[in-house]
Amino acid sequence: MTRRDWAMEVIGRVDPALIEEADRVRVSSPWRRMRACVLAAACIGLLSVSVVMAVNLIAGGYKSVKYIEDGFLHLGGEAYQYYSDLYYLEGGQPAFLPLDQLTEEAKALAVEGEAGGRNKSFSSWQRAEEFYNITFHDLHNNTIFDQLPPSNHSMTSTYVSSSPEGITSVWFSEHWYRVRGVPGLNLSIEAYVLTELMDMEGMDLTSGGCPPSGSEYSTEEYYGKNISAFIAHVKEPPRNDSSPTEYYSAHFILNGVQYKVITSCEEDIQQARELLIEIIDGF
Repeated sequence: MTRRDWAMEVIGRVDPALIEEADRVRVSSPWRRMRACVLAAACIGLLSVSVVMAVNLIAGGYKSVKYIEDGFLHLGGEAYQYYSDLYYLEGGQPAFLPLDQLTEEAKALAVEGEAGGRNKSFSSWQRAEEFYNITFHDLHNNTIFDQLPPSNHSMTSTYVSSSPEGITSVWFSEHWYRVRGVPGLNLSIEAYVLTELMDMEGMDLTSGGCPPSGSEYSTEEYYGKNISAFIAHVKEPPRNDSSPTEYYSAHFILNGVQYKVITSCEEDIQQARELLIEIIDGF
């Protein structure tokens, strides 16, 4: 698998050929206004740039974090300059799921004889686990997650990526609203699993974020009771006369599985942070 294929696996599944080079790079300051290019997130960790800051052995199971501002986006042979304070984490070490562990129904989702991907939704996270025969033991040992009821407003989304030989990765995602009955307190969990068919030679797990244009954000490293996480606090600007969106996003790796947890609360953003920290400390 090429680095281009890998970039499509990491975030967004957008061809990284869209991004050719970065023009100017510097460290992101807290709460810096930014103008993001969403497609750039697909290439997080794979841009060839000169970075003025790289912190080794950071929180969340990653080796470094880098910040990029300003570059060029290539679409249809044309180069467009974009402005962004996107952050990306790199250096995570994955675990590989034996292909034989997947159910025959799951294997049938692979695009036969070619690289590709397919979406499949389920009524709950547990139903998705049963379908693929993948159990996220770390999540189920977390009191917060294990007490979450099945969401009444959304389903568990999964995305299967495959090479000509079979499935290379499975991505899980689910949203919960009114957590603990608190109006506006929302939670989203994503998990990313690689199979033994994923060729990771010379590459590590990467993650990151690229908030919309006009957003402000800060980042921190949090060290909990048993694990650590890289946390971003994001304030997105209003859209279509709506209120601004504010949320926390945590990135971490547990036993080779990549996780992203997002919390928000319309009434009190501090409750979102408290929920996020409680989840991290629950592992």
